[in-house]
Amino acid sequence: TSSRPHYEPCFSGITNTVALGYILYGWNDIADYQTDLCNPRKGTFLFGARLDPTELKKLPVRIGLVQLPFIVIFTVAVGPRFLIWFLIALVVNFLYNHPRIGFKSRPFWDMANQSGYLLVFVLSSWLNDVPQLPPMIFLFGAMFAMHSHLLGQIVDIDPDRASGRKTTAVVIGITASKALIAGLLLAEAVIIHYSIHNLELTLFLAIAGFGFIGDTIIRPNRLVTNRQLRVILLVWNAVAVLSMYWIWKEGVFSTHPYKSM
Repeated sequence: TSSRPHYEPCFSGITNTVALGYILYGWNDIADYQTDLCNPRKGTFLFGARLDPTELKKLPVRIGLVQLPFIVIFTVAVGPRFLIWFLIALVVNFLYNHPRIGFKSRPFWDMANQSGYLLVFVLSSWLNDVPQLPPMIFLFGAMFAMHSHLLGQIVDIDPDRASGRKTTAVVIGITASKALIAGLLLAEAVIIHYSIHNLELTLFLAIAGFGFIGDTIIRPNRLVTNRQLRVILLVWNAVAVLSMYWIWKEGVFSTHPYKSM
């Protein structure tokens, strides 16, 4: 028999990322139209689209049409509970993107809203007919989403300031934002070490955390250049794609004895 624990979902619902990505980032493009005009990085493959007003008017209909087949498929696959899941996902996006109450312009609420990505964990377990991941992994996932979001805010801090948006990074500044990311990464390393005992992931997160501490000390108020950011994003996405099979095969986010590299 296989030594890999039968606990972690293999994420066969990857096709859902098409519909989910369309609604997440399409809705965000609509809400961020004015801000994106101030952002020189937007309108590129790596940093996100910048649609013109004509395209934006067509986008809500396109988002809706893309959702329909997946709503049918996943309702059949996991039952009516998927409709509740989808409704919660809509509420999370509404709270983030609404022009008046939107969390994206409310410091720290913008980060807390990122815990909505945990809905993907729930749906994945349903689709693969396996138990939900351990609670500490949900906490890790929420913190990971928050530090990733804050990193994006640091990169966009100047356009956000120019447009009058009050993100967490704008309010607390670059130095404090870097320090907060470092703290989150180190906390994530501790969670991984004590909850699932995975040495590789623990070291990766710890090195990243101490790297941010060093960056905070050496260049506290400095941003990366567009060229540096491009390299970082390419490397980050390459690591994410290349690690998918390992995470699934080893059952990384399941509880198992501590393993060495």
